[in-house]
Amino acid sequence: MSAPRRPPLRGDVVPSAEFVSPPTVAAWLGIPVPTLYTAAERGLLPAIREGARWRFHGPTVRAWMEAPASAETRRRLRGGAAG
Repeated sequence: MSAPRRPPLRGDVVPSAEFVSPPTVAAWLGIPVPTLYTAAERGLLPAIREGARWRFHGPTVRAWMEAPASAETRRRLRGGAAG
């Protein structure tokens, strides 16, 4: 079994296929896309800002979703409160 991958760092080259669309991430979390963007702006979930666009690294988001520490944030997001 290989070691878990670390999230990409600034300057890392990451294959574009590893990024997923905001609607996909919103569906994974069971939240509306505007709530996803609000959560990203507030730093509540792993996201990368590129200019005016938010990018979501699929493996990092999935790992975050599986972490027990994210459970309360995910519950709050599904309840409609992003902060």
